Amino acid sequence: MKKLSIVLVAVVSLFLGGCSLNTGKEGYYTGYVTGVQREGFIWKNYRVFVKAERESSNEDKFCIEQTNSTLANELKELMESETKMTVEYDTRVKLFAPNLCEGDYITGYKIID
Repeated sequence: MKKLSIVLVAVVSLFLGGCSLNTGKEGYYTGYVTGVQREGFIWKNYRVFVKAERESSNEDKFCIEQTNSTLANELKELMESETKMTVEYDTRVKLFAPNLCEGDYITGYKIID
């Protein structure tokens, strides 16, 4: 019974906390934020849409962790002011993590003068 309890706690912890693996891929992307929204069923992370040029029809998607509302709000302000910026990101892969996005996570940004 004790082993079952330990396994159950481990599974529940993994499900609630999730796990992701940083692939080591990092990069920069310059453009304009065109959208910031929350998405997810239970755990709502931020999805950020960025276009290289305002007139472009192609948008790239990035993620911000649900706990980083400050960064999400700053990017919303950049979207509203149509400010050009460069985002810094790293790429992560989900390992049974329903509370995490998979793909490129924004870790910071720099405004382009």
